[in-house]
Amino acid sequence: MQSRLSSKGQIVLPAPMRRLLGLKPKSKVLIEERDGGIFIRPVPRKQGIAPIAYLPEGAIKLSERDYALDMAAGEDDMPAREL
Repeated sequence: MQSRLSSKGQIVLPAPMRRLLGLKPKSKVLIEERDGGIFIRPVPRKQGIAPIAYLPEGAIKLSERDYALDMAAGEDDMPAREL
């Protein structure tokens, strides 16, 4: 497949290749120089953090409502909670 380099140095990956590799908007890729060429591959996704079976000292216990509000506000990095 061919793609063209823009005046800003950007490359568009063709849709079939993005689908094949599972790339979505804002996906991260690694770019390496190899043997006089360019090698592009997806950055492996981070695995989720396993929940803790106990509430650590100093942790705050949230109500269902507060937790739902935090999640709705986009708090993607919210730690696991215990009810």
